Amino acid sequence: MNVLSMSLTGDDSGGWIWGVRVDDLELFRTEPLARNDLAAALFSVQRDNSRSNPYFCDVSDEDLLLILDGFFFGALHDALRASAEEQTWARHLVSPTLPATVWSRMYLVGCGGDKERLLVWQSQRRRTYRIAAGSFDKELSEVVRCLEK
Repeated sequence: MNVLSMSLTGDDSGGWIWGVRVDDLELFRTEPLARNDLAAALFSVQRDNSRSNPYFCDVSDEDLLLILDGFFFGALHDALRASAEEQTWARHLVSPTLPATVWSRMYLVGCGGDKERLLVWQSQRRRTYRIAAGSFDKELSEVVRCLEK
C-alpha cells in the first residue's frame, strides 16, 4: 500500500503552501497563497468525503482515469456538464484549481474495504496508487483545520 501525506507550510505574511506526496513522489504543491484562498479551494475538495462508487470498482485504473479525466476536462465535459451526475462525479476530483509549482490532476475512488484508488495525471503520465481508505480526507481535514486556526 502506498503512503499518502500532505503538508502545510508558510504564514499569513508570506503565504501558505499545500503539498501532496505519495511515498517519495511529490504530486501537488501550490504557490504561496493567502490563507482564505487556500482554505476555500481545499474546502471545495473536502466537501464530500464519501468517495465510494460501486459502479467504478470493476473498471480498470487506466480506463477509469480516462473516463474521469474525459468527464472533467475532455470531450465528455461538454456533453455531461449540465447532467445531475456531475454532482455525483465531482466528489472524485480531489485536485483543487490553484496556482501550483508542482501540478497534477488527482481522482480518488473508493470501493469499500481498506484501500482507495488515487488516480493521477501528471507530466503526461498516468499513475495509480493504493492508499488507506479515508487517509486522503483525514489528511485534508487536518490541513483545513490548521488553516482555520
